Amino acid sequence: MTEGQGGGHQTSAPDGPEWPAPPADGRQSPGALALPVEAPAAPVPLGPRHSGLLFAGAAVSAAIALVLAGIVVNNFLDSRGPRAVATRYLAAIADGDASTALAYAAHPPTSAPYLTDRVLAEQLRLARLTRVLVRGVRQSGGTATVLVSYVLDFAGDPVTQQDRIDLIKHGSSWRLRRVATDVTLPGGGPGADRLTFAGRPFTSISGLIFPGALPIGTDTAAVVVTNHPAVRLTDDSSFPAVDAEVSADTRRQVEDALGVALTRCLSAESVDPRCPVVPGGRPVPGSLHGSLVRTIAESSPRVTLSARGNGVIEVSAAAQLNAEWRTWDFNNLEQARHEITTVTVNAVSSVDSPRSIIWASGE
Repeated sequence: MTEGQGGGHQTSAPDGPEWPAPPADGRQSPGALALPVEAPAAPVPLGPRHSGLLFAGAAVSAAIALVLAGIVVNNFLDSRGPRAVATRYLAAIADGDASTALAYAAHPPTSAPYLTDRVLAEQLRLARLTRVLVRGVRQSGGTATVLVSYVLDFAGDPVTQQDRIDLIKHGSSWRLRRVATDVTLPGGGPGADRLTFAGRPFTSISGLIFPGALPIGTDTAAVVVTNHPAVRLTDDSSFPAVDAEVSADTRRQVEDALGVALTRCLSAESVDPRCPVVPGGRPVPGSLHGSLVRTIAESSPRVTLSARGNGVIEVSAAAQLNAEWRTWDFNNLEQARHEITTVTVNAVSSVDSPRSIIWASGE
């Protein structure tokens, strides 16, 4: 400390270099250490972290995880719910997989000779099961009903079926109360002896059948089943009708053969007493001659399978003729007639030989 003028005291700086104050604009002072111009800028220090934002982020993540877990659980439950089980059951039927379809039964049938892949393949050959649509689901406790529709695609004639599938709770999943319907098909009827069931001769049939077309066929192309008999789960039991008829091609053969046989009878050389005669009066057998005004087919003949079986075909037609014939009068004298008239002709043929015609009475 030194004494200054005027008797006052001054504080002196310590010995050493003088440190200039930093410039006000933040630039380096002339005496500061110089950094290269390519040196990176110093990092900006982060501000203090807010714990509230961390907790909020964790809560959002947890909520997302819960939602995703819920979606997974719901998807799992839906995949084992009534709708899904019913749909998978019908998919197994459509795929011809009898064992998988049976696996959906709450109580599998103990006797099921017709619930096999072979029989199911025959059902699907007649009509594929397609376009399955779930129309509604009713659930109450441990029971559920699934309302469905599907198409049985018979060749050239698809048929839509409305059906109902009843299910019961089975652990965490569902099972069908029954997977097939008890069908009874009595034997007999026109053409029954030419029918087949699942490829075997048709007799009286009774047993469980999967839903779909009944596996009814024929052992000859001359006979066809025309009414598309089918079975549904909706029916606890079923007694479907089976309509068998002469095929269109065989019908044409019979009509043509009948026309040929009648033309032969109408020829001038014919004296066959088995040939048809004009109704009424007392016609002389074998005296009918002339020609057809129109073909047998144009006369709308009736061609049917006989109830007698054995493949017999019965045919009846009202044939319009330009004819001449003779009748006996009350004195047993022959009288000549010549006019356009209609004669009812009756004959039989067979599915094995439709071009063979045998004249028959109209009884």
